[in-house]
Amino acid sequence: MRVFTFYRQTLNASRTETTGHNRILRPNQSHKTLVTDLREKGIEFISLNDSIDTTTVPGWLTFNIFASFAVFERELIRERTMDGLQAARERGRIGGRKKGLYPETQKVAYACYQLWEDQSRTIPEVLKIVKVSRATFYRYIAWVKARLPDGREQNGKKKDQ
Repeated sequence: MRVFTFYRQTLNASRTETTGHNRILRPNQSHKTLVTDLREKGIEFISLNDSIDTTTVPGWLTFNIFASFAVFERELIRERTMDGLQAARERGRIGGRKKGLYPETQKVAYACYQLWEDQSRTIPEVLKIVKVSRATFYRYIAWVKARLPDGREQNGKKKDQ
């Protein structure tokens, strides 16, 4: 007989915790299909922590009851979440982060643009000064360009030139 153990990393990185039926019971696919497929291959499930042994009839029943509760719990959470989102929409609330940049971030974006437009420093030097990644830097440049009042693209040139 071979024993397989599932491990789950906890918040405390120095400690690992074994978990058996929790992973198997997750409704990623029908638990009955999963366990039936395992049974057909001669694999039984025995939880060392929770007295569940699918080699016995009572253990098989217990496993199916726990699996049904896991599916029920997941569906209940999903249903409540959807109801909460719908209620928020009815109140005019939309989830997620607001579009655009926060005022402090806007200041950094304008500083990036000014340093970039000045062309007295290289891009890596500017990145060190403003402490942002290259991708964020170019995202900020695009954000500022989109808000320029006179249609300037860069270095004082018009977009059409």
